[in-house]
Amino acid sequence: MSSSIIPTDKRPAGERGGDGGSARLYRLLLPLALVFVAATALGAYAGILNIGFLLDDFSHLDYAYRAWHGDWAPLLHTFTSNWTGTADNLTSYRPLISVSFVIDYFFWQFHAYGYHLTNLFMFAACSVLTSLIAYKLTAPYAQRTRTACALASGLLFALYPLHPEAVAWIIGRVDVQCGLFYLASLYCYLLWRGNDGKGLLIASLVAFSLALPAKEMAATLPAVITLAEVLLPGDQLGWTKRTVRKRATVVALFWGLLLVFAVLRTLAIGTLVGGYGGGGWKTFFRSLRNFVDRDTWCKVLYGLNEEMPARPELVKYAFTAWWTLVALAVARLGERAWYWRIIAFLLIFTMVSELPTYQIWHVFPNLSGSRLLFIPSAPACIALSMVALPVFNLLQQQNNRLVKFFPSVLGAATLIVLSQLWSAALQTNLLAWTIAGQSMDALIAQVRQIASHRDDGKVALLLDLPQDASGSGMLGRPEFLQLLLGPPLIPINLNSRIVTAERPIAGSHEFANPHMLQEMLKQPALHAAFLWRQKEKMYCNWTTPKGENSFVWNGDISAKDSEICWLPPVHLNPFAAEVVTLKYPGCAGEKAAIQLVWQSMNQPKSWIKYSEGPLAESVADELVMVPSRYRSWLFNGTIERIGFKLPRNWSQKNVEVKARSDRSLMPQLVLRRDGEAAGHSPDALRDRWQISLSQGAKIKADCDATEVSGARKAELLVTRAGVPFLDTATRAIPGKKELLATIALNGLSARVELPPEASMKPGVHQVAVAALDENDKVVGFLSEPCTYSVVSKK
Repeated sequence: MSSSIIPTDKRPAGERGGDGGSARLYRLLLPLALVFVAATALGAYAGILNIGFLLDDFSHLDYAYRAWHGDWAPLLHTFTSNWTGTADNLTSYRPLISVSFVIDYFFWQFHAYGYHLTNLFMFAACSVLTSLIAYKLTAPYAQRTRTACALASGLLFALYPLHPEAVAWIIGRVDVQCGLFYLASLYCYLLWRGNDGKGLLIASLVAFSLALPAKEMAATLPAVITLAEVLLPGDQLGWTKRTVRKRATVVALFWGLLLVFAVLRTLAIGTLVGGYGGGGWKTFFRSLRNFVDRDTWCKVLYGLNEEMPARPELVKYAFTAWWTLVALAVARLGERAWYWRIIAFLLIFTMVSELPTYQIWHVFPNLSGSRLLFIPSAPACIALSMVALPVFNLLQQQNNRLVKFFPSVLGAATLIVLSQLWSAALQTNLLAWTIAGQSMDALIAQVRQIASHRDDGKVALLLDLPQDASGSGMLGRPEFLQLLLGPPLIPINLNSRIVTAERPIAGSHEFANPHMLQEMLKQPALHAAFLWRQKEKMYCNWTTPKGENSFVWNGDISAKDSEICWLPPVHLNPFAAEVVTLKYPGCAGEKAAIQLVWQSMNQPKSWIKYSEGPLAESVADELVMVPSRYRSWLFNGTIERIGFKLPRNWSQKNVEVKARSDRSLMPQLVLRRDGEAAGHSPDALRDRWQISLSQGAKIKADCDATEVSGARKAELLVTRAGVPFLDTATRAIPGKKELLATIALNGLSARVELPPEASMKPGVHQVAVAALDENDKVVGFLSEPCTYSVVSKK
């Protein structure tokens, strides 16, 4: 290891903790410790090399392939606009991630092994950088303590159980790659503070400039550098003395670089904040409440995927280790001021680096969202090692070695126990990604087989695209399916033989459109419908559920302690019984939180033995719940029982419950292209789900609100590109900024040609009908939305 990585020790002799003749030995052991940290990181994640491409990985493969085959436009597009377009409602600027995919493609083409290898080496480097930063921040201690803290910090980071989402998922490299340059920049800065060479400062600024276009988390580095200058004890760390003006000037360089990047980013994507939400101080302060979620903090301390088999006692052991570390931290209250200045820096570093995630900060029971903790976990692990390992200041002069070193031995033992518990949790959490990879391999093989055997002109319908397997992404969106079924991944384009009913615009995948599905299922061109079963890791044949079209029940409903009130068994066809209503004296305007629940014939196994539906909404003189757009209502077979989750101690007598069709509550809508394809063709089947148009093409809408009770007029609503209507039944009309056109119908039933501007803006649009009363208020709910996409002319 070069001397530039471990600079000459400039600390006062009295602060070296009695290095003695062993100092050189421990300094020589540091490179071995770093190698061990890297080997641990590589070994712990070696199994991910067999996981294939998942979810968003496919879209990044597409532009990487195009770049190396002469079409650089999609790659250059990531430098001048939103990184992912409208694919996932994310507004971001991460072109350096795209560059890394293009580089990977040069070496590995479509072999996922190599992309995972890149992730793994970057992660190992992050672990080593965590060790090196720990080594720099423990400069006041003896070499053995510094080496021990460096080793412990790197190992804890490598084994932290919430890193799989960032490391095992190829596109999770947005966190790993950003973390690599972020930590490298900070380490080079700490080196420069103890060295007069300008090269290290330049290296720090270059690393920071590479972290910024990797992920937004890098924006916190100038704040961390400022904290370092304000909080860290430079004299104890062996920093070169510099004037306040020079220090401020250097810190200003980082803020200036951030400002320049912010301007370029805003020009590229049109917003300074971005992310998954809007800007504004109200939004910011409202989102800060995400950070007080207790369940997430429990996952931060010991993250275990609750959907995977694991020993529950491990959690208890882990929290015992945490309480031991808390006791050691309290016992260190007598440490010197410089010690607490370093600890304060590390803790604030942890919090500041997590702040950009305020919009979506949450770790779910299956650990989805855990990659947001990647960078903050580095200073946290360093802080743990500094709490556990150094000899207590108050015990330095003790002659009794047992008394002197007992707290450090206890701390070391606690870290060993915690690291082992983290290692066990890590392997459990990685298992979910292994299963996702296996499931994805099976899915790809089966879908291609289904498509390749369709040579009779008919089309197979996939009712869903699996989103994840226990929190690990799988396929997700229709555009990824298209990539799987055509060049360059396979030589023959099979997309004409498969159609999916997956949501056409990014958003929740828990909903479907039952009326359009029924239209598709009636088409002669449909060969068969398939539903994904995660347990079997395969698509299974699906048939339309049987059962009664409606039912009526009268009786008393009550609940205690928020229990579910179940009705007698039923046998309902979920495609026919689209609405469930409650009616009783005085129910008009009822605001009680009453939620529909049900059990299906093929109820999926879960920790609850029922599916949850919508909350009741007061419409006219009854409470209405519309479950027909929930996938769990439509696709799991005949509805065998329904019930209501009621507020505590809620009760009502003489309640009438009905399940029926929704035509009295919702208008009907069908989109038709000009010169529509013949009803028996595969194109007609696809058009029922999403019509694809070239710019300027004509499109018509058949609207019918004649059966909606109280309707006096109707309007056709067309959204702008990428703007969806709400997934659930709604009476909310999108705002003017979200609508492309509003067309008043001549009567309650009409065929309307959409205006020319509706087919000029490329992208995915949605259309819905609103029935209105004489006061222009929405009656019932908006129609089920229809979707069309406009493809730009080349």
